[in-house]
Amino acid sequence: MIVGQNLAHTLSDDLVAATRRAFLDHRVLVFRDQRLGEEQMYGFASIFGEVEQHRVRQADGSRWNAVHRITNLDAAGNPVEK
Repeated sequence: MIVGQNLAHTLSDDLVAATRRAFLDHRVLVFRDQRLGEEQMYGFASIFGEVEQHRVRQADGSRWNAVHRITNLDAAGNPVEK
């Protein structure tokens, strides 16, 4: 079990190895209460391999960002109803 880690900081080699091993063992990892910016999310994702860029382009021809935010909170931080 990996607990108490702040993914916004650089991870040690041992923690990177433990995270990869946990992913291979469990296929789903949950990191609660993390506050990551896009660069930090991208950096964390890269420990699993190269982060692929989107192949689909927006209407203006530009590419989508590599990082997407998915949340169940409204602008005030409150959970939204179904």
